[in-house]
Amino acid sequence: MAKLFRTYCYLLVIVFFSLSAVGCGKKEPKDTSIKVSIAESLDYTIEKNGFRVNPGDDVTFVITLKDGYKLTGNDYRGESRIWQDDGKALLTLEKVKYPEQVHLTLANTFFSITYYSNDEMEIEHTVYEEKKYHLRPNTLPSQSAFKKDGYILTAWNTKEDGSGQRVGLGSRVSTEDKDLKLYAMWEKCENEEAFTTEMRDDGLYITGYAGSAEKLVIPDKIGEKDVKGIASFAISNCRARELIIGPNIAVIEDNAFFDGDFEIVTIFDNIEFVSDKTFNSCKKLKTLYINAAKKPAGAAVKKESCYADKVDLLIENADKKKLVFYGGCSVWYNLDMNRVFAEFGSKYFPVDMGLNGTVNSYVQLEILTNFLEDGDVLFNTPELASSYQMLEKIDMGKNDLKLWAGLEYNYDLFSLVDISKIKGVFDSFLWHISKRNNETEYADIYMDSKGRIYMGPNGEVPFGRFEAEAEKLMDEVRINSEVMSDEAYARLKETYEKIGKKGVKIFVSYACTNMDAISAAEAGLMNDVNEKYHGMIEDTGYAILISYIKDYCYYNSDFFDTNYHLLTPYAVNNTVKWMNDLKKYLKVD
Repeated sequence: MAKLFRTYCYLLVIVFFSLSAVGCGKKEPKDTSIKVSIAESLDYTIEKNGFRVNPGDDVTFVITLKDGYKLTGNDYRGESRIWQDDGKALLTLEKVKYPEQVHLTLANTFFSITYYSNDEMEIEHTVYEEKKYHLRPNTLPSQSAFKKDGYILTAWNTKEDGSGQRVGLGSRVSTEDKDLKLYAMWEKCENEEAFTTEMRDDGLYITGYAGSAEKLVIPDKIGEKDVKGIASFAISNCRARELIIGPNIAVIEDNAFFDGDFEIVTIFDNIEFVSDKTFNSCKKLKTLYINAAKKPAGAAVKKESCYADKVDLLIENADKKKLVFYGGCSVWYNLDMNRVFAEFGSKYFPVDMGLNGTVNSYVQLEILTNFLEDGDVLFNTPELASSYQMLEKIDMGKNDLKLWAGLEYNYDLFSLVDISKIKGVFDSFLWHISKRNNETEYADIYMDSKGRIYMGPNGEVPFGRFEAEAEKLMDEVRINSEVMSDEAYARLKETYEKIGKKGVKIFVSYACTNMDAISAAEAGLMNDVNEKYHGMIEDTGYAILISYIKDYCYYNSDFFDTNYHLLTPYAVNNTVKWMNDLKKYLKVD
């Protein structure tokens, strides 16, 4: 009994001292946080690397990327989010459970283009381009380094022997390679002895030609003197099939090439004077190549400068079935791509080719036709008030400054247009280059004073419009059949036939109509116009008018700044109606 008592007392002493020890000094709780870091690299810097976080927490790293690099992925075992812009990336690792050192995957968005003189001089020049905004890079305009006595540099080519892709100077090239090689294509100038000349106050002019070249290349120099211009009737009745005018020639007077047999003409965009009258009676002229000698100006002044980017969407997605929306800015602004993808994105790649209802639609359709293929769908919504959209007018004019603002980023597109059917081409082009007061880089993109970009990933206007920006809406709105002339119908039928024969389905709908902008008398004509337009479209034999005009009527309060730009909620509603009309004819699994 005494032994048991002593044991009990001994245990009490141990417990006492144990409790005393606990009371005298608290133990630190065990650290359960985990460390997460990013593997270091010379291609980026990390604002703060190495976080300790509790299990299950998210962690975000701020990463500054080296010029030309883009964060494309990482090896984190869980879910992650990447957001990046202007050389910085935010990487969020979600619900971290274990200690991690994450390795990043980067893509170098820069690639090189090396230009070769492709002659005995063996000059080469390498530039580094970045695919940031534009899908296809522009080539360099003619450079002083690439000169060859007695020759004109007329194009680049992806093959040394000229058998590859031809690309005009300053125009765009397709490439998937990181190191693209382009070779200079030279054309030998006609012998100086074939020309007569005279000196004028502003320089040397060609006044006559006695040669018989099949391809006439006008020399920049004659007798060691720069050629300033080509006088009226200097090269009349010329039987050459092709004409090339070099970049040093500034003035080409009216009737300079009177009654020529030229089918193809090449000029440069630094010319100071040329006109439609320059080529009077040149009835065979169909193709105009324009080479850039200057940088473009469009991105500084016109939102339509994105036109070449829109066409690039067609070129870069040539292997996909495309659903192409074409019309004026009522398509450009009023097409909600989320609704289009929801209905047709599983089968078609949608492209918004809408531009501007006041510029030449015939030229755009000529270009567009080249990039539509069997299985594609064209959804056309011409603005009934636009004589250009309805193809009543097809000649080029001063309004086409907006179209040239986009074409100058890829002049090669204009070579796809048969200019024998169009008046005003050279006059319009001269007006364009005479009004260029700015200069931008080919890599620039149009942004207005509020920083808004006018082209989204599929060609649409990407910014929301929730408040009206103009007290008085611009642009004329008409509801009449005057633009549905016999000439317009013939051109429309020819265009649709050309497209339809390629295996393209053509559906036609209506642009929005502001009922507050038309008279009561015109509003009463809507049924008659709708009926006539239905008959006109159906008679083409290749298109179907799938809508009714009254379904696309709106009012002043529904518009943003013009009679064709709807506020975003109404643009969404407008797209839903387009898609519902289209679904009746176009089935998607």
